Amino acid sequence: MEQTNIYDFLVDMDPVLSKIKNLAKGQAFVLEQIRISLNPFGLYEVESADFHQQFVDCQKCYQFVCKVTVQRGEEK
Repeated sequence: MEQTNIYDFLVDMDPVLSKIKNLAKGQAFVLEQIRISLNPFGLYEVESADFHQQFVDCQKCYQFVCKVTVQRGEEK
């Protein structure tokens, strides 16, 4: 059974999504050793020692970040 959290139902209130949406070009933040940034070309980048992904859409970026953080939580 998959565990859910309150933000599965209140997506627009998720602080991670809010931080991603509010990134300006050239800004970044780190979440659980994952660097999330908006590059000068308007692409969202998600980087760690294991991967480097780019997204045009902040929602796709958010979904990937959620997936990766859940996977990491399951590995612990």
